[in-house]
Amino acid sequence: MAAVALALTALTLPAAASPQTTKAEDCGYHYDVLNSWYTHCASSGNVKIEVDKVLGADEERCVPPGKSWLGMRKDVKGAKYTGQTC
Repeated sequence: MAAVALALTALTLPAAASPQTTKAEDCGYHYDVLNSWYTHCASSGNVKIEVDKVLGADEERCVPPGKSWLGMRKDVKGAKYTGQTC
């Protein structure tokens, strides 16, 4: 009887959550310990981003779809989409 109860309990428990290995990386600015990058998630067309630098003037860049390396993490504070294509 205990074996039947255990089997029924196993059937009603939700499956363990697994990490989403097929999900694309989120769009926008990212960094790790050493590097910073911007991910433009569209499948085509370039966009203009503003790169916020730690020292010196901020800069605008035109980035293609996918990951674009922005520089060393110590030199870049962030980046954002300007709403423009290029």
